[in-house]
Amino acid sequence: GRYWISFRKQKVALFSAQGEFLGNLGADGKLYKNKEHSLGASIYAFKQDSQGRIWMGSRNHGLFLLEESGGAFRLQQFQHDENDPYSLSSQAVYAIEEDDKGRIWIGCFGDGLNLYQEGKFINYFNHLGQNESRPKVIRCMKYLGNNQLMIGGREGLFVMCTDFDKVENIHFYHHYKQADNLSTLSDSEVMSILQTRKGEIWVSTNSGGISKIIPTDNYLSNHLTFANKTRAQGLGSEIAYSLVEDKSGHIW
Repeated sequence: GRYWISFRKQKVALFSAQGEFLGNLGADGKLYKNKEHSLGASIYAFKQDSQGRIWMGSRNHGLFLLEESGGAFRLQQFQHDENDPYSLSSQAVYAIEEDDKGRIWIGCFGDGLNLYQEGKFINYFNHLGQNESRPKVIRCMKYLGNNQLMIGGREGLFVMCTDFDKVENIHFYHHYKQADNLSTLSDSEVMSILQTRKGEIWVSTNSGGISKIIPTDNYLSNHLTFANKTRAQGLGSEIAYSLVEDKSGHIW
């Protein structure tokens, strides 16, 4: 019931379920009552995995892993090392997801996707995916279930299957704006992905409003159909940074 919140000036704070300030996280993994205490990294993404661990992606300081044991926290940092092909591919981590097998996927804002495996990162510098159309500048990800991971970024929307025999064989299905086809993605820069409680998939974009994917049983396809909403359909702006569903099923 606690909340981790990232603030400006490279601060990460922990609050109780009742809103009580419990402390700012330090680079040593300790909590400090000083509200000005800094982690030393700007956190852009949080993910709690099925083991209760907290993964944090930063703007330019790599990936952090926070584990709690006996009331104390242990903090690990993973960074890009140009001399190690199995290090994190980039210092900028904007998205983190977990699949049904408990594997952690990390989306970097530059140099693409990473799969975490026992302290190593499988990515484009070693084995991950061999086809040319791969997401490189990732802003967001959403695990849809049924072995389907959706990835959004500057090059459009990608979908991949997480049930594979070798990481070299991972294939990315790529969707992007096609000016001569109004049923394609409204804009090729994807900012966020929302899966509603009904299972509908909505995508927000940087300059094309929002898009709803026409429902299908299988998103692992190069031929998804999109219903787009822009200012012409009453949207306040065609710049849409994020989407959220409220308890009544309304989308904001």
